Amino acid sequence: MDNPTVSPNIFINEEHINTLRNKKWNFKLLLIIGSVAIAVIVLFFVIRILLPGNILQGDFQTAVPAVPRLEDGQEILTPAKISLKAPKNDFKVGEDIEVTIYVNTGGRVTDGTDAVLKFEPKILEASSSSISIGTIYPDYPIAKVKDDTIRISGISSLSGGTFKGEGVLATVSFKAKGAGKTQVMLDFTPGGTADANIVESSSGDDLLQAVENLEVKIR
Repeated sequence: MDNPTVSPNIFINEEHINTLRNKKWNFKLLLIIGSVAIAVIVLFFVIRILLPGNILQGDFQTAVPAVPRLEDGQEILTPAKISLKAPKNDFKVGEDIEVTIYVNTGGRVTDGTDAVLKFEPKILEASSSSISIGTIYPDYPIAKVKDDTIRISGISSLSGGTFKGEGVLATVSFKAKGAGKTQVMLDFTPGGTADANIVESSSGDDLLQAVENLEVKIR
């Protein structure tokens, strides 16, 4: 009589079970890591396409335009401004103080700029010959010093020569005459016409909305 077929007993120990579990977990972990890597690569190429290459390279100055622009290409107008700047703020008696007058038209075309500066004659000294005119306008009919006031005017000519942007109106070389803390100030009242102003070409209106004065200390 034939012996009945007997199913063999299969024994799986605990160590074998743990090995199988570890293989399954490692496989899932590899899938997760692979998915994250693919997502990072896709995100990088999306940023590369949407942003200028200069920004990715860290060159923010050239990546961002100097004058903000609207989507249709028109410039965003900003407040027109006159600023006074010097290489430093501390001087010794007898030193020359080079004060540069900067004009920013705020994106508008201008026919002229008038700068009226006030200073303290007991501490600072200046003369008409110490004024060096700029080149942003073709004509400078006024560039003179009288008492505690300096007047400089740059204007366009009949043949053109309007100015738009930021540039140097003039430079004044002061002599540090006495010790003390003092300011070179722009005479400016919003809406005033007898003081500092920036004249718009198309309307003749005074565009000047802000000024930046200069404070110096003389020892």
